[in-house]
Amino acid sequence: MSAKAVLDLQGTTQRVEKVTANAGARIVGTEGSNLELGTEEDFSLDCDLADMVSIRKTGAGTMTLAAREFATTGTVAVAEGTLATSVGTRLARRATLSLEGTGVLSVPSGSAIRVHAMKVDGVDLQPGTYSSAKIADESIRRHFD
Repeated sequence: MSAKAVLDLQGTTQRVEKVTANAGARIVGTEGSNLELGTEEDFSLDCDLADMVSIRKTGAGTMTLAAREFATTGTVAVAEGTLATSVGTRLARRATLSLEGTGVLSVPSGSAIRVHAMKVDGVDLQPGTYSSAKIADESIRRHFD
């Protein structure tokens, strides 16, 4: 997506392999707006995820959240592959990060991700700042790189 492009999901579910979005692009939607991404390839989102958009990532590839902050109040779920963050990545106050199945969160060394709500294999974790170094429980740590 180019810098000024807007993808408005309008309460629908769209299934695609990947979306490559540049800084300034926006993915927006009302309640029930879902973007399902499934690919073996690596790709990057450097755009604004806004409103009530939820994303579900499948496939062995890595999806990198390149922007610093994402305004979505939906769920960012990783069921397979890796969700990589940049230094200082932060999800909106009402967003949920969900790691399940073989999904992995990769945070840069010496960095962390700040979340309001997090679920790991359906178990709620406390809001806060997370990195693999902060997780003692091995059943949860396996989802962190």
